[in-house]
Amino acid sequence: MRATVSIFPSETERRWELGKIGDIRALDEIAKEQEALGNHRFAYRPRTCFGVGKCTLADLDDNDLVVLKRSHSAASEHVIITKAGNRDRLLYYRQDARELDGRPPRDPGHWFHQEYVPNLQSFGKFRAFIACDGAPEKARVVSVAHTKPKDNVVAVYAFSSVAFDERKSYMTQMAEMKEFALFIHGKLLSQYNAQGRFQSLQVGVRLDIGRSEDGRWFVGEVTRAFDADQFAGYHLPYPHTHIAVAFAEAFRQYCTREQMVPAAMRG
Repeated sequence: MRATVSIFPSETERRWELGKIGDIRALDEIAKEQEALGNHRFAYRPRTCFGVGKCTLADLDDNDLVVLKRSHSAASEHVIITKAGNRDRLLYYRQDARELDGRPPRDPGHWFHQEYVPNLQSFGKFRAFIACDGAPEKARVVSVAHTKPKDNVVAVYAFSSVAFDERKSYMTQMAEMKEFALFIHGKLLSQYNAQGRFQSLQVGVRLDIGRSEDGRWFVGEVTRAFDADQFAGYHLPYPHTHIAVAFAEAFRQYCTREQMVPAAMRG
């Protein structure tokens, strides 16, 4: 008797997510493409120096602020706001730039730094939870939470309590947020080798979204559904299961579509 076992998420995607660099490069490419098309609303990205080769943030003064990050970390661990001149970690983990060309770094402690966006501290970020109803093209935003650093912890608020642009109505702001989130979700799924690197986005994802100083959206991190803190008890009504139920149903439909479950178990 022979059986086939499918692993979800795949080891390839798991390594890709933990490495972080591949996701950042994909987001950079999407923004570059939108800039070339004249879609400046979706073309903003904080600059990233991956800690190898020529520093792309070399034009910053040593006293300017940057965000130092490490791969293979989560929940804001190994995220340090520091001065641009603090490059010790980048030099220590330096390796051939070719090893980072779209692949996760071999060293689980690879440091890189990014342009500092003051809004992420003063205003915070949005966590947009996306689930797919039967197919990736039927993706929808099932919930949005607002988080902000406060007294060394992350405070969580319902999106409906946020008014980040007084010139626009709440409904307009919500529509713009959803449009951007779904746009990025679709673009990631259309990337080269998306089946290996972004497979789980066919079920769901949490996009961590910030705003630039001039009001343009950008994705700071692509947090897979299986890793995403839902902040359920802080912004969802009782019984706090809205996101979990949406992800579970999307996964059931994905397994049925991909024939990963016996016919007798399909809804």
